[in-house]
Formats: sequence, C-alpha cells, structure tokens
Amino acid sequence: MYISIEKYTVDQEIKTAVYEIEVGIQNNQTVTTHTIYRRFSALKTFDTEIRSQFGDSQYLLSFPPKTFFTNTSHEFLEQRSDQLQKYLANLVKIPGM
Repeated sequence: MYISIEKYTVDQEIKTAVYEIEVGIQNNQTVTTHTIYRRFSALKTFDTEIRSQFGDSQYLLSFPPKTFFTNTSHEFLEQRSDQLQKYLANLVKIPGM
C-alpha cells in the first residue's frame, strides 16, 4: 500500500488548496489505485481520528501546523505538500493501518 500526494490546486472561489492524493493497494501482482481530493482541514480531521486509534505509534508523525491566515503561495504550498507527503507515507508503516 502507498499514499502519495500527486499535486495540489488552489480553489480560487474559496481561496484554499485542494490536494490530489493517490492511494495504491497491491493484491498479488495487481495494484489498484484510488484518487481522492481533500482540503487541509479534512486531512487534519483524519489525523485527529487516526491519533485516537494509533496515537502511540512511532510512525505517526506530527501533523503539519495550521496557519492563522490563508496562504496560497506556491512556496508555502510546496512545503506543506512535502510535509503532508512525509506524514502520509509513514501512515502505511503503522501495523493494522
């Protein structure tokens, strides 16, 4: 199984980033992929739920911090995307995940 942030786009209407996330699940020689689109706030909610079940796991990294003001600059979103990628990549190492 793998989880990868493929890219992000900025929704100009609501001035927020939407992340395109690919989830791949291997079954024998076949890999099935699913693509989902989530805002940072939805990923933060997911993190809260995961922590209630796997909070003691060494693989559960800190979730990237929320900013007080909307920041849609390319540099900021690239950095946040990298942080989210590291967080998500470690999730698949958690036994039982």
